[in-house]
Amino acid sequence: MFFIQRKHGNDGYSTWFRILEELGKANHHFIDLRDETNILYLSSQLYLSEEKAVQIIDDLAKIHAIDPYLWNENRVIYSKKFCESIADAYNKRTNKLLPYEGLLRVLGVSGTGNPVNSVNNPHTKVKYSKVKKSIYTRAFDRFWETYPRRRGKKVGKKKAFDQFQKIPEDELERVIRNARN
Repeated sequence: MFFIQRKHGNDGYSTWFRILEELGKANHHFIDLRDETNILYLSSQLYLSEEKAVQIIDDLAKIHAIDPYLWNENRVIYSKKFCESIADAYNKRTNKLLPYEGLLRVLGVSGTGNPVNSVNNPHTKVKYSKVKKSIYTRAFDRFWETYPRRRGKKVGKKKAFDQFQKIPEDELERVIRNARN
């Protein structure tokens, strides 16, 4: 989400969380925007122009926060990660979480070009260890290497990251060059 927030500011950040809220309310947890009135309704829910909403959703698809195939080919917002995060809530319910293949059937689209992992029971809990993803970008790593030291000690990485976020993108290279000198 760092990319979305960095590129679109608060609009990108709030759009993502409002989309998650809408996914949570929607039947089968997808938003069908193939009809023009639905995109108008969603953009009004997001307090954005239609164009800005579509730009942010396009970027969400690029970073795979939402399914890129369903968005780019069918204008449908669906997040596999969101559905995985709520799967436990469906364990004791009579209605089950719709698997991806079922969603494709409901939408009447083919999954061509998008590999689908079929699992007999999508509600089985698998024990595995999660790999902690870094929130830091390569640009920040370069900045971190040159960040000023105090009495030979580096300032904390979180504090450096806070300072990094305040630097405009077009000035980043100049700041890194100056810090090295």
